[in-house]
Amino acid sequence: MSEAILKALMQLFALIVDIDEVYDISERERTIIRSFLNRQLSSELVDRYLKVFDDYLNLYHQERIARGSLRDKKRTALTAVRILGICEKINEELEQKQKIYVIIQLIEYIAYGIEIREKELDFLQTVASAFNVPDEEYENILSFVAYSLEEIPFKNHVLQINNEAEPSFKEVQHIKNNNLTGEISFLNIGSVNTYVLRYHGKEDLYLNGQHMQTGTTYTFESGSSIRGQSIDPIYYSDVAGIFSKSAISSRLTFVARNVEFRFRNSENGIQEFNLQEESGTLVGIMGGSGVGKSTLLNVLNGNLKPRSGEILINGYNIHDEKDKTALNGVVGFIPQEDLLIEGKIEGKILLQNHSVTIGKKGQIKAEIRSKTITIDGKVNGDLCGEEQIIIRQSGVVHGNIVAPRVVLEDGCNFRGNIDMSPKETATPASISLPSFKEDSAEKEVI
Repeated sequence: MSEAILKALMQLFALIVDIDEVYDISERERTIIRSFLNRQLSSELVDRYLKVFDDYLNLYHQERIARGSLRDKKRTALTAVRILGICEKINEELEQKQKIYVIIQLIEYIAYGIEIREKELDFLQTVASAFNVPDEEYENILSFVAYSLEEIPFKNHVLQINNEAEPSFKEVQHIKNNNLTGEISFLNIGSVNTYVLRYHGKEDLYLNGQHMQTGTTYTFESGSSIRGQSIDPIYYSDVAGIFSKSAISSRLTFVARNVEFRFRNSENGIQEFNLQEESGTLVGIMGGSGVGKSTLLNVLNGNLKPRSGEILINGYNIHDEKDKTALNGVVGFIPQEDLLIEGKIEGKILLQNHSVTIGKKGQIKAEIRSKTITIDGKVNGDLCGEEQIIIRQSGVVHGNIVAPRVVLEDGCNFRGNIDMSPKETATPASISLPSFKEDSAEKEVI
């Protein structure tokens, strides 16, 4: 954690406590601060920032003021102004995800073994508003950290993991982990695509190798995992997949059935392969160099036609010419390297971090979005290049071009409009998923 965010936290920690109670609870507050800093810093730096906290505490609360007095009201107003000033500085330096983390730590701080007071809640609301945190998310974060699951207003953003067959509330997402004693709860903070978790129980659990303390809030970043001696491991993909499924309105199934592929004049290729998956599932294909991972992906995405078997999306065969229309724009493929196309493609080509070259044999009926685009063949569709678009002498393009640099070689064939000063790259149009094919809707349900 940066020095800027730590100093801002020390200031907010000192300001946000109920100023009428600070003389009675300052030692307890200092213990909470130390516990928080111990999770972030070395012992030497912990003492340094505790001194910073003490200095701010003394600065902001130099004298005792009677509750409800005129001076009390004036100091409350001044504190709110100071909080806004600190938040304004934080807004300039920190990303939104870091600001969310600041709010979580402030809530945990004032809720640690102490009844939360109305004035503290008002100050928290001031911070959340200054950080532009949506009201729905702030209410969920506050209830998740400081109160109970029952009091969380938008429970569909919560995931429960325990050994029960059903969640405590029907709106809550749920995973059963048979050997888990206690409960792990996750909160999905959608605006920053982040998950936070809390564990309540007596079992020794480890988040990315670090021992988890019960009743403490942790962030759950991409690649994270929770392990214990007896529980089934909990991976980031498990949690993200649950929320992804709940957010998907149109269900999609992907089925590869008895698929085989052979290279020309060779028996090498893919042996009989079967796969069944649904929307919201992240699948990884692992293996050494040259074992066929890229070949398998090219078969599954439709670039290579298998010798036998079929690949179905909602019952539509991706290699069947009659079914391809229903699947237009549904399948995307991002290779590790730049892309050269010498063949026919219809739909969309989205490769915004790489270069796309349409060879002389390429015949494309598609929108192309890429870092750089070079056309030697024929394209019927719009082109959007982040850096540059080149149409060679043999190139034929019927469509509009958006790019900061455009090269049209003498002899090329171009029909359309050119925009060389785009304010921003347009996002791809939304894709409607195909409904299930009538004769296979029931058979393909997993």
